[in-house]
Amino acid sequence: MARQLRILIIRNQPLLFTFTVSRFGRIASVKVLMTADTTVFDLVGITNPTTQTGISAGLSVFTWICQIVAVFVGKRVGRKTILLWVWPILLLGLVGLCVSRWVFDAGRG
Repeated sequence: MARQLRILIIRNQPLLFTFTVSRFGRIASVKVLMTADTTVFDLVGITNPTTQTGISAGLSVFTWICQIVAVFVGKRVGRKTILLWVWPILLLGLVGLCVSRWVFDAGRG
């Protein structure tokens, strides 16, 4: 029984990986905004439904274009090179986020 379960898991590993990535992708980046976009727009003061729809459509198109560009860049430059360039930029962004939070908290007194 355990051997059959192990074989079943190994055979379906790509399927499990795809499912896991798609589920975690839902809680990351723009997907959060696309899921609760009307609530977020209402909170920031954008209450016109036409404007909300336009912003949502624009974000969807922008995300689609970024994915296409990422595929072409990934094939041309290589994943390792992209990884080596992105990590320092992400660390700089994290430092900037921490500094801006510190400045914001200091300003509130």
